[in-house]
Amino acid sequence: MTRNLKALGLALIAVFAMGAIVASSASATSFHFNSNAADGHTILNGEQIGVHKFNTTAGEVTCEVAKFTGTTTSNTVTDVTIKPTYEKCHIVIFGSKVSATVNMNGCEYTATSHQTVAGVTTAATIHLVNCTKEAEVVAAGCTVKIATGQTLGGQTFSNGAGDVKLVTNTEGIKYSHSGFTCGTGSGSNGTYKGETTIKGTNTVGGSLTVSYDVAP
Repeated sequence: MTRNLKALGLALIAVFAMGAIVASSASATSFHFNSNAADGHTILNGEQIGVHKFNTTAGEVTCEVAKFTGTTTSNTVTDVTIKPTYEKCHIVIFGSKVSATVNMNGCEYTATSHQTVAGVTTAATIHLVNCTKEAEVVAAGCTVKIATGQTLGGQTFSNGAGDVKLVTNTEGIKYSHSGFTCGTGSGSNGTYKGETTIKGTNTVGGSLTVSYDVAP
């Protein structure tokens, strides 16, 4: 049975929770992202804490600027789609730090909150959606491509003073890479790590309280 919770505020994500999990039995309990917006319309903005890191056999990619934006039109939701933007990125190849550009190519993250069904809690997930083609990390002599349509876990949410903190520790990312500086290869052992603070505003820029129903 879906538990009705007070709209204390809408929580986000974003880097990388996913897969819309819909309860199909009376024993299913959905957990939510919440917002206290009067009309339910909440603009979500996430910014990194520290550096976000993406690791593959091509090398470690670090981005000093990671931003995430999304919108919800309801006070309580189980899924939030977020647009990521990465700037000031580098990849370490052969021990050297090389400037890199992250091209998302339309890819967004859909964060899906955790859920408990028949006493078993399913972790929050993130889907890589809406891609026009594979997201890419491009550096001199090296291109890393992230496979589309992936669903990834490793997200932990906590509530702050009106905002939400997301810790991402994702493993099992599928990718491929090519180029004379990083060679040709592929794998399903990519990792993404980073921390993000998510805040909410209304349509005229006023602050809103956002929160997440943390898993028991």
